[in-house]
Amino acid sequence: MNNFLLNEGYDDLGNLFTSGKGSNIFIKNKRYLDLSLCAGSHILGHNPIIFQKSIKNTLKLGISNFAAKNKYAVEFSKTLKEIFPEYEKFVFCNSGTEAVMKSLRIARAVTKKNIIISVSGSWHGSTSELLYTNNNKHKNVELSSGLDLNFKKNLKFIPYNDIQTSEITLNKYKKQIMCVIVEPIQGCLPTEAKKFLKFLDNYCKKNKLILIFDEMITGLRFNCSSVQNQFNFKPSISTFGKCFGGGLPIGIIGIKKNIIKKLDKNKKKVFFGGTFSGNSIITYVANESVKFIIKNKKKNISSNWKKSNFFWKNFE
Repeated sequence: MNNFLLNEGYDDLGNLFTSGKGSNIFIKNKRYLDLSLCAGSHILGHNPIIFQKSIKNTLKLGISNFAAKNKYAVEFSKTLKEIFPEYEKFVFCNSGTEAVMKSLRIARAVTKKNIIISVSGSWHGSTSELLYTNNNKHKNVELSSGLDLNFKKNLKFIPYNDIQTSEITLNKYKKQIMCVIVEPIQGCLPTEAKKFLKFLDNYCKKNKLILIFDEMITGLRFNCSSVQNQFNFKPSISTFGKCFGGGLPIGIIGIKKNIIKKLDKNKKKVFFGGTFSGNSIITYVANESVKFIIKNKKKNISSNWKKSNFFWKNFE
């Protein structure tokens, strides 16, 4: 991820990446193997043919940004609807962080509550409300200066993959909970947690709580679909991004029909703005890339598994 501390910036001008191709990135003429692939954004590697073709087509078609509703965002929404038919509406953002931030705004508008339950170890970008970790004394610790103290007060953690301890905390704050948010398969701990996720899904349904799945990493990478589709989970809201952008920045919020109904019933207006949110160029490239990935699903998944197994076997 393109992260840096404000006081560090980009001072080291002699050590900057200049280009990328396939699984390689370059600093001047030196080649490096990129195991991150832009923090998981390049599912097909750097500058794949479909990306180059899509970029060229934007020029041929004269596609421009309008800061308004456009044909290409609508077409991409239709493609997303085929992958995630359970979502009534998709909101496009400029990043994963922005998608998470706006999903929290939706949850707060619906519930009028403030307590956020976050699962320890999950990463939700630089979203201020979630920019904390939980130490061994179960105290929230800021990951950045400049955060509102109310964020710290309103955030409670439950341990990943620990049903018994999580249920105690959930029961304690049940009537105050705005939402439960989780990264289902964590980037820092890629362990299957199907039983734990099923517990969260059932608990939230039973107690009418909003469950948010942050599938920035797993979205589209998990069998060209998602964790929730694979295991038949039903979160109220989901956030996606990374490789959905086809190599360009994007954030996506999927919203269930029941949430839309509650907002409409309560006449709650939730403002979403952004000059480049859902812009024509990115949604066109994203749509072309996602359709290509799905069309070549068998080949792509097989190739990725072979590469993953190679590293797993040779770096044990």
